[in-house]
Amino acid sequence: MEEGASFCKPTSIAHAKLLLVEGRDEFNFFSSLLEHIGVDDIEIREVGGKDKFPSELPAVLKDPGFGLVRIYGIIRDADTSADNTFRSVQGLLRKHREPVPGKVNDFASHPGQSRKVGVFILPGNSATGMLEELCLNTVEDHPIMPCVEGFIQCIESKARDASLEPNRYKLPKCMPKAKARAFLAGMCEDVPSVGIGAQKKCWNLDHPRLDLLRGFLEHFRG
Repeated sequence: MEEGASFCKPTSIAHAKLLLVEGRDEFNFFSSLLEHIGVDDIEIREVGGKDKFPSELPAVLKDPGFGLVRIYGIIRDADTSADNTFRSVQGLLRKHREPVPGKVNDFASHPGQSRKVGVFILPGNSATGMLEELCLNTVEDHPIMPCVEGFIQCIESKARDASLEPNRYKLPKCMPKAKARAFLAGMCEDVPSVGIGAQKKCWNLDHPRLDLLRGFLEHFRG
């Protein structure tokens, strides 16, 4: 990592570029991706989960160092609806009189002001989804992916087999997370999460599926 880079959460904002993400996995993933594409001197803050944005954004706006910020981005998972998630973020920005991007994965600024605000909804090109699906997209041709799919199919079969002991086998609550963990279990060293997976180069950060996200992050260059 370059000496000028900052991927920690200091007491007060200390950089002109700021990225707000949901949690630790996103923090680790974006730290690795930004380093990979050579975008540095950017502060990444995890808000503690998607439900914390309504309380954390006003805290950021009131931070003594917020006057330094010239560009900031909010990144959230689409989950079940990218449109609904985007509208939720738009409403939050509007409530606090911040610039509101008119479309997803874009930036906006108030007339006559230089500060830009961007919103990216993961995975970026889908109506639903999350970081784990974006990561899996980057390794769709990896040799162990058939093993991952086979494992998941086996779990699904066991969970639906009425002859087995009831409630002993259950489908994973979040299939993308289960698939990502299964993939990471096939690596040569212990990788406990998708964010650490990015740090250990388990995901292909040059994959075309990341083009839209990399394009968004290019706004933070320079």
